[in-house]
Amino acid sequence: MLPEKIVFAVDIGPECAERCGSSSSMNRLTAARQTIKRFIQLKRWMSPMHEFAIMTFAHTTFWHCEFGQSPDQLDKAVDEIHQADYETADYYDLLSLFEAV
Repeated sequence: MLPEKIVFAVDIGPECAERCGSSSSMNRLTAARQTIKRFIQLKRWMSPMHEFAIMTFAHTTFWHCEFGQSPDQLDKAVDEIHQADYETADYYDLLSLFEAV
Protein backbone atom coordinates (compact mmCIF):
# COMPACT_ATOMS: atom_id res chain seq x y z
CA MET A 1 0.00 0.00 0.00
CA LEU A 2 1.37 3.39 -1.00
CA PRO A 3 1.63 5.99 1.75
CA GLU A 4 -1.08 8.63 1.65
CA LYS A 5 -1.03 12.28 2.69
CA ILE A 6 -4.38 13.16 4.21
CA VAL A 7 -5.54 16.66 5.19
CA PHE A 8 -8.44 17.14 7.59
CA ALA A 9 -10.28 20.44 7.12
CA VAL A 10 -12.24 21.25 10.27
CA ASP A 11 -14.85 24.02 10.44
CA ILE A 12 -14.46 25.77 13.79
CA GLY A 13 -17.17 28.39 13.25
CA PRO A 14 -19.98 28.98 15.77
CA GLU A 15 -22.11 26.14 14.40
CA CYS A 16 -19.54 23.58 15.59
CA ALA A 17 -20.94 24.06 19.10
CA GLU A 18 -24.37 22.78 18.01
CA ARG A 19 -25.47 19.35 19.15
CA CYS A 20 -25.27 16.34 16.83
CA GLY A 21 -28.93 15.44 16.52
CA SER A 22 -31.76 16.05 18.93
CA SER A 23 -30.94 13.21 21.33
CA SER A 24 -27.17 13.65 21.50
CA SER A 25 -25.31 15.55 24.19
CA MET A 26 -22.19 15.68 21.98
CA ASN A 27 -21.50 18.79 19.91
CA ARG A 28 -20.29 18.73 16.31
CA LEU A 29 -16.69 19.61 17.14
CA THR A 30 -16.37 16.84 19.72
CA ALA A 31 -17.81 14.36 17.24
CA ALA A 32 -15.37 15.57 14.57
CA ARG A 33 -12.39 15.20 16.95
CA GLN A 34 -13.38 11.65 17.88
CA THR A 35 -13.92 10.71 14.24
CA ILE A 36 -10.55 12.15 13.18
CA LYS A 37 -8.74 10.25 15.94
CA ARG A 38 -10.42 6.98 15.03
CA PHE A 39 -9.74 7.47 11.32
CA ILE A 40 -6.04 8.16 12.00
CA GLN A 41 -5.82 5.11 14.24
CA LEU A 42 -7.32 2.85 11.56
CA LYS A 43 -5.20 4.29 8.74
CA ARG A 44 -2.01 3.92 10.78
CA TRP A 45 -2.97 0.34 11.55
CA MET A 46 -3.17 -0.30 7.79
CA SER A 47 0.10 1.52 7.11
CA PRO A 48 2.26 3.50 9.53
CA MET A 49 3.62 5.38 6.49
CA HIS A 50 0.45 7.50 6.08
CA GLU A 51 0.85 11.18 6.97
CA PHE A 52 -1.79 13.54 8.29
CA ALA A 53 -2.27 17.30 8.57
CA ILE A 54 -5.06 19.40 10.05
CA MET A 55 -6.42 22.70 8.81
CA THR A 56 -9.06 24.71 10.62
CA PHE A 57 -11.27 27.38 9.15
CA ALA A 58 -13.94 29.79 10.25
CA HIS A 59 -13.16 33.25 8.94
CA THR A 60 -9.76 32.28 7.52
CA THR A 61 -7.87 29.07 6.85
CA PHE A 62 -5.15 28.09 9.32
CA TRP A 63 -2.67 25.19 9.34
CA HIS A 64 -3.37 23.67 12.75
CA CYS A 65 -0.94 20.75 12.38
CA GLU A 66 1.34 20.14 9.42
CA PHE A 67 2.51 16.82 7.97
CA GLY A 68 5.26 14.88 9.71
CA GLN A 69 4.03 14.97 13.28
CA SER A 70 4.47 11.97 15.57
CA PRO A 71 1.31 10.08 16.56
CA ASP A 72 1.39 11.66 20.04
CA GLN A 73 1.79 15.18 18.63
CA LEU A 74 -1.01 14.56 16.15
CA ASP A 75 -3.30 13.26 18.89
CA LYS A 76 -2.54 16.32 21.01
CA ALA A 77 -3.19 18.62 18.03
CA VAL A 78 -6.62 17.03 17.50
CA ASP A 79 -7.45 17.63 21.18
CA GLU A 80 -6.42 21.29 20.80
CA ILE A 81 -8.95 22.07 18.06
CA HIS A 82 -11.39 24.55 19.58
CA GLN A 83 -14.21 26.76 18.39
CA ALA A 84 -13.15 30.12 16.98
CA ASP A 85 -13.27 32.97 19.50
CA TYR A 86 -14.67 35.45 16.99
CA GLU A 87 -17.78 35.85 14.90
CA THR A 88 -17.42 34.54 11.39
CA ALA A 89 -18.36 36.38 8.24
CA ASP A 90 -21.67 35.65 6.52
CA TYR A 91 -19.80 33.37 4.16
CA TYR A 92 -16.49 31.57 3.88
CA ASP A 93 -14.47 31.63 0.68
CA LEU A 94 -13.56 27.97 0.22
CA LEU A 95 -10.95 28.98 -2.34
CA SER A 96 -8.62 30.05 0.51
CA LEU A 97 -8.65 26.46 1.79
CA PHE A 98 -7.62 25.06 -1.59
CA GLU A 99 -4.96 27.74 -2.01
CA ALA A 100 -3.48 26.86 1.38
CA VAL A 101 -3.28 23.18 0.49
